[in-house]
Amino acid sequence: MSDPEHSAVLALAQDRRLRTLLKDPRLRWPDGFSWGPDGWLYVTCSALQHVMFRTASHMKAHAPYQVFRFRPGTTGVPGH
Repeated sequence: MSDPEHSAVLALAQDRRLRTLLKDPRLRWPDGFSWGPDGWLYVTCSALQHVMFRTASHMKAHAPYQVFRFRPGTTGVPGH
């Protein structure tokens, strides 16, 4: 799951505790996830804090809006 306040991606463990999978200041509002082939998890970063109720010039100044990938150690169904 996404933790945009802390620029992180979390997982809910079987013991129902949250575990940080990835934390990086480049994760500006991580909000979309999709499994790719070979165990990659793709994460979109919309930088929502730089887009909502902002001018086009402000959005352009805070670009790029990125997609990251990492291997969380578990696998999922590609496309989900």
